[in-house]
Amino acid sequence: MPYRSPLVTAKLVATLQELAEGRLVPGVGIGWMRSEFKALGLNMHRRASDAEAVLEFLHKAFDNDVVELNEQQFLFRPRPKRPAILIGGAPPHAIERAVKYGDGWLPMQLSPTELKPWVEHYRLKVGEAGNDEPEIVAFTTLPTDDEGGCRDFYHAYQQAGATTLVHSQRYDEAVELMDTMQVLASLTEQAL
Repeated sequence: MPYRSPLVTAKLVATLQELAEGRLVPGVGIGWMRSEFKALGLNMHRRASDAEAVLEFLHKAFDNDVVELNEQQFLFRPRPKRPAILIGGAPPHAIERAVKYGDGWLPMQLSPTELKPWVEHYRLKVGEAGNDEPEIVAFTTLPTDDEGGCRDFYHAYQQAGATTLVHSQRYDEAVELMDTMQVLASLTEQAL
């Protein structure tokens, strides 16, 4: 989120929401790769406040026809329905942002045991804020070389409170993902 102008980001999100016919679900974070901030000439130490400014502007833009940025007013049209925004990152700060600006949380690479208390904390904070029941989309690396282990992993994340599980895997070429995709497709078919 902190890499782009709030106005440009809002316009991009609105355009994608239109093209996706209302099905866009952006997952956003504050960034972590020092080299990216350096390449963009941005202060990494301001990433949280910069990201929150973009998130706040997104909400204003999707709630109002006219929005203001840098003392200039902009007509924000067409203005589709605001997409659900998932806030990525590590607890506790990402949870605070998710409660304030998001519709869900994207925890990354937490084990089910690590995840469970944070999910309970997050849901408590969401309830206290009067927000709707959130999505919890856990990013992890599944043991795709073992279908049974993969299934057990999935159930452990469900028990920890994840509503969705996303497999994260490093690769150099797309062909490396083919075996993984076949395992995940098989597990998905079995679940249906």
